[in-house]
Amino acid sequence: MRRGKRLRSFPTKSLSVRHQPVPVDDLATEATHSYLIETVPELDSGDLLVETRIGRTSGDLAPLFARGETPLANDTSFGVGHAPCSLTERFVRTLEPRLHGEFEALARSHAASMKLPVDVRVNAADDYDACSVYLTTTGLSAEAGDDGAIGRGNRANGLITPRRPMSLEATAGKNPVTHVGKLYNLIALRIARTLTDELGVGYSDIQLVSRIGSPVSEPLAVEVTTTATDAVAVEQVVDEQLAAVGELTDALVASTVDVF
Repeated sequence: MRRGKRLRSFPTKSLSVRHQPVPVDDLATEATHSYLIETVPELDSGDLLVETRIGRTSGDLAPLFARGETPLANDTSFGVGHAPCSLTERFVRTLEPRLHGEFEALARSHAASMKLPVDVRVNAADDYDACSVYLTTTGLSAEAGDDGAIGRGNRANGLITPRRPMSLEATAGKNPVTHVGKLYNLIALRIARTLTDELGVGYSDIQLVSRIGSPVSEPLAVEVTTTATDAVAVEQVVDEQLAAVGELTDALVASTVDVF
């Protein structure tokens, strides 16, 4: 992303699906532009340049889309999810929407309402005496510096949880049909939340491992660590969520599922 005077046009590449041309560059540019303008109010439409660098997929992976109607895993990888969130995790997840307008006072009152003792410091790197403040126009690190390595960003549940089971895969930025790095994190989270919400389970963490070229709905291994005692009910929840991977894909395409 670069700042400039207008939405810039770049030569489009000739990409196709089943011999049908697809305006990939135009779609990506329009979607990126719309998302940034809606999400970051400090950005002005006339100052945003979007440059696409989308190419063809690997020749070894492309045939996976053509082998029958069942989506096949594009990689051997794993996804994880846990539920319910701890008190601290729930505090952080529910605090963020309120932070933008109320900051320190809100953080303290919010913590007090959840009986969570905290020491609140906002913008701890600032040194007013030295006239040094850590500041970006939009609040995004995309302006300069660290732009978010895959292993450091928010997980599918919207949190950074280094002491919880974590995948090496980021959930955002991947295709929603065969990329298990995206799908398995979301499915694992859905399984864990379903066990909590429908079976009243005190804790669960789920790990799903794929095998490249195998159906996405049939992981190579499933590991469930849970306080549940009804193994049959747990297995049924796992099977139901895996069988619904097509519905998850549709929801991702429709942008009705949060991925971070």
